[in-house]
Amino acid sequence: MTSVIIRRVTNNLERMVRSRDGVRVSEALAAAQSNLETIEEICVQELDRRLAPLAQFARDHPIRRPPDSVLEQVSQDASAALTACSGLNRPMLGKALLMLCAMADALSHTRYWPDGALGPAIATIGLLRSGQLPDPVAEDLISELQRCLVCYVQHADEALQRRSD
Repeated sequence: MTSVIIRRVTNNLERMVRSRDGVRVSEALAAAQSNLETIEEICVQELDRRLAPLAQFARDHPIRRPPDSVLEQVSQDASAALTACSGLNRPMLGKALLMLCAMADALSHTRYWPDGALGPAIATIGLLRSGQLPDPVAEDLISELQRCLVCYVQHADEALQRRSD
């Protein structure tokens, strides 16, 4: 015989409203919205702080592969920007940042470096951040970035295979 345990989960808002000296739902929601706005400001500041060096990287390394330490810093900045983006409601920007993280990681395992390897991803991120790129166009660009990623991963796999032989 199968037994089932049913548990009621109470969230913080429900506890606040139902407590003896509880707050009104409208007050609780207003406080929550205020907290979200505070978090959003912090996330936007961190995002902009991390995107600035990425834009500089795209200008400084359009053709040649950068040193490993520079590529590692790009990965760290892209990852931190992705973390900051998670506090915003910007799914296309998050997808583009995720693509940049994956592309930088794949390229770090090989000497393969096509002209402007990360430039299109960084440019797409800049356009998305500025709000100048509609979502349908962003989806098309991200699809193209995925095609680039597949190529980069293939080169990385080949390089790793050669190292193991």
